Amino acid sequence: MDRTEFTRLTTEYLPAVYKTALCNCRNTQDAEDIVQETFCALLNSGQSFPDDESVKRWLLRVAVNKSRDLFRSAWRRKTVSLEEAADAADGSAPMSSEETDLFRALQQLPIKDRNVLHLFYYEEYSTGEIAQILQISEGTVRTRLSRARKKLQQILKEA
Repeated sequence: MDRTEFTRLTTEYLPAVYKTALCNCRNTQDAEDIVQETFCALLNSGQSFPDDESVKRWLLRVAVNKSRDLFRSAWRRKTVSLEEAADAADGSAPMSSEETDLFRALQQLPIKDRNVLHLFYYEEYSTGEIAQILQISEGTVRTRLSRARKKLQQILKEA
C-alpha cells in the first residue's frame, strides 16, 4: 500500500473507526489511541483488499478487537477516566440535550449491545455484514439488536 492510498483510506474511514472506538471505550483519549493503533495495523498489515468496503470492515473489526484488548488489560481495570474523575470531583450534572441523553443511555449498555447498535444505525450495515465484522451468527446479531433496543428504551424511560 502506497502513501497516497493509505492517506485516502485514512481520510475516508477515520470517522467510522473513531465512532466505533468511542462507542466501545467511552472516552475520547482511549478512542484516539485505538484509532491510531488500527491505522498502524493497516499500514503494517501488507494485506490487499478486493474493494474499499472490505477495508472498512477490516478496520472496524480491528478497532473492536483493540477495544476489547484495552478492557482486558490489568492496567485498565485499575484506572478511572479523566471525565469520570472530573464529574465525581465537581458533582456536575449531565447536560440536558437529547443527544447527550441518548449517548449516556448508550454508554450504559453492555459493549456487545453498543457494538451492534452502532454498526446497524450509525454505520448502516446489514445484520449479515455485522455478523461478519463481529464474527458471530446473523441470528445472534438480530437477537442482540432486539435486546439492545429494549434495554435502551427502558434506560431512556427511567431517565
